[in-house]
Order: sequence, then structure tokens, then C-alpha cells
Amino acid sequence: MPEVETYSCYYVHTGETGEPECPGCLVGTVLHRLGIGLEQLAHYEGESASTALKGLFDEVSPSTLTTFYEVQSLQDVGMPWGEAYQQTTGETI
Repeated sequence: MPEVETYSCYYVHTGETGEPECPGCLVGTVLHRLGIGLEQLAHYEGESASTALKGLFDEVSPSTLTTFYEVQSLQDVGMPWGEAYQQTTGETI
């Protein structure tokens, strides 16, 4: 049976000790650049981008939820950041 390629996208990458080291996927990187700490982001590991956004911000627009959801979904199947962004927004980085 052929091996199936799997992808693992994480909001936060951890070091050997398990401590957060840097943001991971596009969603994690954007949220970190918006001022969300790595420890905070790590609490949402395994959750959808929508769940993370709703937990981290008081108000999130429907278009933001949709954009983050679509980008995350594309990354979860192995699409590179730039392509996921372009396919979701119609813009290039």
C-alpha cells in the first residue's frame, strides 16, 4: 500500500522542551503579528481558525472568519501559504 502524504499545520511550533518557540502556519503567524502571544495561541492548537478568532477577539467580522477558515482549510491539505492566500483573496502576497 502506498504511503499517504500527511500535513500538519500548527499555530505554534514548540522546541524540544515543549515550550512555544515561533508561530507556525499562516493563521498563527498573522495572529501573532496582531499581538497574540505564543502561549495564548497554543491553547487553540487543534481548533479551527474561527474558534481561535472568536476566543481571542471580542468582535470578528463574518468576512474575516470566512477568510481565515478558507486559508486554514487550504493549508491543511498542503497548499503553500502564498497559494492559499491568493486562492482565498484573489490577491498575491
